[in-house]
Amino acid sequence: MTSLALLYVRKHCRTGPVLLDLTFVLPRPKSLPKRVSYHLKKPDVDKLARCVLDGLTGVVYRDDSQVVTVSAHKRYQKAGEQTGCIVGVQSDEEKTPGVV
Repeated sequence: MTSLALLYVRKHCRTGPVLLDLTFVLPRPKSLPKRVSYHLKKPDVDKLARCVLDGLTGVVYRDDSQVVTVSAHKRYQKAGEQTGCIVGVQSDEEKTPGVV
Protein backbone atom coordinates (compact mmCIF):
# COMPACT_ATOMS: atom_id res chain seq x y z
CA MET A 1 0.00 0.00 0.00
CA THR A 2 1.38 3.42 -0.92
CA SER A 3 1.81 6.12 1.69
CA LEU A 4 -1.03 8.15 0.09
CA ALA A 5 -3.37 5.16 0.41
CA LEU A 6 -2.33 4.65 4.03
CA LEU A 7 -3.06 8.31 4.76
CA TYR A 8 -6.56 7.91 3.32
CA VAL A 9 -7.23 4.77 5.39
CA ARG A 10 -6.06 6.41 8.60
CA LYS A 11 -8.13 9.55 8.00
CA HIS A 12 -11.38 8.27 6.47
CA CYS A 13 -11.95 4.63 7.38
CA ARG A 14 -14.15 3.59 10.27
CA THR A 15 -12.33 2.04 13.19
CA GLY A 16 -15.19 0.57 15.22
CA PRO A 17 -17.83 -2.10 14.58
CA VAL A 18 -19.59 -1.93 11.20
CA LEU A 19 -23.01 -3.23 10.13
CA LEU A 20 -23.64 -3.88 6.41
CA ASP A 21 -26.86 -4.29 4.44
CA LEU A 22 -26.21 -5.64 0.92
CA THR A 23 -28.78 -5.98 -1.86
CA PHE A 24 -27.55 -7.57 -5.07
CA VAL A 25 -29.69 -6.66 -8.09
CA LEU A 26 -28.95 -9.21 -10.81
CA PRO A 27 -29.92 -9.20 -14.52
CA ARG A 28 -33.32 -10.68 -15.31
CA PRO A 29 -33.38 -13.12 -18.25
CA LYS A 30 -35.91 -12.07 -20.91
CA SER A 31 -37.55 -15.51 -20.77
CA LEU A 32 -38.19 -15.35 -16.99
CA PRO A 33 -41.83 -14.72 -15.95
CA LYS A 34 -42.41 -11.36 -14.23
CA ARG A 35 -43.80 -13.05 -11.08
CA VAL A 36 -40.37 -14.59 -10.31
CA SER A 37 -38.34 -12.24 -8.10
CA TYR A 38 -35.88 -14.51 -6.24
CA HIS A 39 -32.58 -15.34 -7.91
CA LEU A 40 -32.10 -19.05 -7.16
CA LYS A 41 -29.04 -19.67 -9.33
CA LYS A 42 -25.33 -18.93 -9.02
CA PRO A 43 -23.60 -16.78 -7.91
CA ASP A 44 -24.18 -17.65 -4.25
CA VAL A 45 -25.11 -14.72 -2.01
CA ASP A 46 -22.29 -15.53 0.44
CA LYS A 47 -19.67 -15.32 -2.32
CA LEU A 48 -21.11 -12.01 -3.54
CA ALA A 49 -21.04 -10.66 0.03
CA ARG A 50 -17.44 -11.78 0.53
CA CYS A 51 -16.39 -9.86 -2.59
CA VAL A 52 -18.03 -6.67 -1.31
CA LEU A 53 -16.50 -7.07 2.17
CA ASP A 54 -13.04 -7.46 0.64
CA GLY A 55 -13.63 -4.53 -1.71
CA LEU A 56 -14.67 -2.15 1.08
CA THR A 57 -11.53 -2.92 3.12
CA GLY A 58 -9.41 0.21 3.18
CA VAL A 59 -12.27 2.29 1.77
CA VAL A 60 -15.05 2.15 4.40
CA TYR A 61 -13.30 0.27 7.21
CA ARG A 62 -9.71 -0.69 7.94
CA ASP A 63 -10.27 -4.46 8.02
CA ASP A 64 -13.25 -6.67 7.24
CA SER A 65 -12.94 -8.20 10.71
CA GLN A 66 -14.68 -4.99 11.92
CA VAL A 67 -17.90 -6.10 10.22
CA VAL A 68 -20.09 -7.53 12.98
CA THR A 69 -23.39 -7.85 11.09
CA VAL A 70 -24.10 -8.60 7.43
CA SER A 71 -27.56 -8.73 5.90
CA ALA A 72 -27.34 -9.90 2.26
CA HIS A 73 -30.09 -10.38 -0.33
CA LYS A 74 -30.03 -11.14 -4.04
CA ARG A 75 -32.88 -10.66 -6.46
CA TYR A 76 -33.66 -10.04 -10.11
CA GLN A 77 -33.83 -6.47 -11.33
CA LYS A 78 -37.21 -4.77 -11.69
CA ALA A 79 -38.27 -3.07 -14.92
CA GLY A 80 -36.04 -0.06 -15.59
CA GLU A 81 -33.81 -0.79 -12.59
CA GLN A 82 -30.03 -0.86 -12.87
CA THR A 83 -28.11 -3.98 -11.87
CA GLY A 84 -25.43 -3.84 -9.18
CA CYS A 85 -25.10 -3.84 -5.43
CA ILE A 86 -26.82 -1.46 -3.02
CA VAL A 87 -24.64 -1.10 0.08
CA GLY A 88 -25.92 0.24 3.38
CA VAL A 89 -23.25 0.98 6.00
CA GLN A 90 -23.91 1.68 9.65
CA SER A 91 -21.38 2.05 12.42
CA ASP A 92 -22.06 1.48 16.09
CA GLU A 93 -22.08 5.25 16.67
CA GLU A 94 -24.75 5.93 14.01
CA LYS A 95 -28.45 5.37 14.48
CA THR A 96 -29.48 5.54 10.79
CA PRO A 97 -27.80 3.58 7.98
CA GLY A 98 -25.81 5.40 5.31
CA VAL A 99 -25.61 4.37 1.69
CA VAL A 100 -22.30 4.03 -0.11
